[in-house]
Amino acid sequence: HTKQNISLYVVENGLTDVQEDANAPGGINTAYLFNDIMRGMISTPYLGDAVLDTMAVKPKGQVYWRKYTYNVDTTKINPHNCRVIAFVNNPGTGGDYKVLQSVQTPLAP
Repeated sequence: HTKQNISLYVVENGLTDVQEDANAPGGINTAYLFNDIMRGMISTPYLGDAVLDTMAVKPKGQVYWRKYTYNVDTTKINPHNCRVIAFVNNPGTGGDYKVLQSVQTPLAP
């Protein structure tokens, strides 16, 4: 019986802020462009949600549907700069987590 979890994260690109930079004047870059910033987790932190946990064997091609709702605070993030990354993982033992499949899609249409 192999346990599998699904995890969904929201990441944002295009954030400009201050960053230490040895090559910048004074060692500070005041307009550093940050990408792939984790802005939220849609599934249960941090290992995600169990997938068909009562099934001892999950057949190849098995379709698994689950609906999630995520409220976007547009005062804190720009949904047009965000994407959702979803991945199925094997939680393993002793911290041995293996990603089995992943996909990403824009947060905003």
